[in-house]
Amino acid sequence: MDYQEIWRGALNSFRVNKASFLLTSLGIAIGTAAVILVASVVGGGQRFIIGQIQGIGANIIYAEHARAFSTGDVEHSPADELTIADMQAVQEQVPQIQAASPLYQFPDLLTFPGGVQRNVRVLGVSPAYQSIRNLNLLEGRFFDDQESTENAKNAVITPELATKLFGSASAAIGQTIKLENLAFTVVGVFKERTETFGQSEVADETALIPSTVALYFRSSSAVDQMFFSVAEADQVPAATQAVARVIQSRHRADAVYHVTNLAELLQVASTTTKALSVVLGLISVVTLIIGGVGIMNIMLANIRARVKEIGLRKAIGAKRRDIVLQFLSESLLMSMFGGAFGATTAIALVILVGVLTGYSLPVSTWSIGLALMSAASTGILFGTVPAKRAADLDPVMALHAE
Repeated sequence: MDYQEIWRGALNSFRVNKASFLLTSLGIAIGTAAVILVASVVGGGQRFIIGQIQGIGANIIYAEHARAFSTGDVEHSPADELTIADMQAVQEQVPQIQAASPLYQFPDLLTFPGGVQRNVRVLGVSPAYQSIRNLNLLEGRFFDDQESTENAKNAVITPELATKLFGSASAAIGQTIKLENLAFTVVGVFKERTETFGQSEVADETALIPSTVALYFRSSSAVDQMFFSVAEADQVPAATQAVARVIQSRHRADAVYHVTNLAELLQVASTTTKALSVVLGLISVVTLIIGGVGIMNIMLANIRARVKEIGLRKAIGAKRRDIVLQFLSESLLMSMFGGAFGATTAIALVILVGVLTGYSLPVSTWSIGLALMSAASTGILFGTVPAKRAADLDPVMALHAE
């Protein structure tokens, strides 16, 4: 059995039927490209979502009072409110906690130079809030522990607020704003590393002040929300449960507290990308099947056109295996040509998307290998029936066929 002769025959058949073979290979090319693009889109989507969550702070734990329910009526007691003492107890009793910050939230009218007043969201936080929330300082600095302890009247504002009031972020540094006639010096301009579209505690127009100073404007010392961070993401689930236990142990049994993290978002992201990969994967499989049916059709038509050739080869001693291999090699050649073309096209599209959008999608070697293996398998699978049909032809009947 001369394998070189078999492949030469396959290449010659390809040259003779270029148009038919190229059109048939197109279906395989589309399916192969789809496999690679599915892997790239899913991988890129996962990387993007994880990057967004990490931009917010992947190791964050949130705690807040949810009010207790008793006999259908909402009960609200000062004993239920979260306090700085609760936060300190968590830091002492949960070893995974690296940093913590209270958050006091209240909208208020801030007075700016020129007597301009603006309704701005004011958040009272500790210096640790910057690292916990992974905030990006555009200008200036964040207030430090000493300033917080000394009740320094410093503020850090968002770039949107800085631009509207002072013209630019850099121009805001050193400016004075007033909250209920108490003057604050703007020492920094910050932004969230990830765009949350107003879904976080930070709004477009937000001012951060030390939590110790924020208490001056509060009627009670109750903390609206607590932020904790741990060193590693895999510590978050256990630390979340520990924080919930410590807080609950310090309050009434029927008081309800929400202690959450971003694990649910990660789970949703994982579920979404898996569902997307299944749907797109099914489309890829259907496309490959359609391409495989095309290969089967063209091979059956090719056999009908080459009946005398098959009969002659069998008459001069070609074995059944030789005929099967001959037509399988032609089917495989078509599928691999389509696979190579599809893989090249998919990689080019991914590169083009990166150039046009600035966001690069990952192209893994395993996805290229899987796509090419799928193309080859499709060629072999759908080429087997025509190859066996050709091998089963009676040589005498084949030589007499018109």
